[in-house]
Amino acid sequence: MQQTYIFILGRNSRLSSVEIQAVLEHLKWDFEVVLETYEVLLVDSPHIDPLILNKILGGTVKIGIVCGVSSNENLDKTLDVKFLTEKIFAQTE
Repeated sequence: MQQTYIFILGRNSRLSSVEIQAVLEHLKWDFEVVLETYEVLLVDSPHIDPLILNKILGGTVKIGIVCGVSSNENLDKTLDVKFLTEKIFAQTE
């Protein structure tokens, strides 16, 4: 089943993005980059294991699964790193 994964990129976002993609290729996990911004990378893949990636990646702040987006109007807010960190990820730590 195809899932969309969200990666909150580190301080050097370009390096973080390249690292993620290189690791996914090294692990031979099929993936497609859906969206890349300065702070966020969205990837579609049938299988990504965030627990394994957390042990490998050094430049990624958070990894999550996108469950859904209600509308394009909410997409900017949904992908806002400050919003995600304070409202969503803070609840899971």
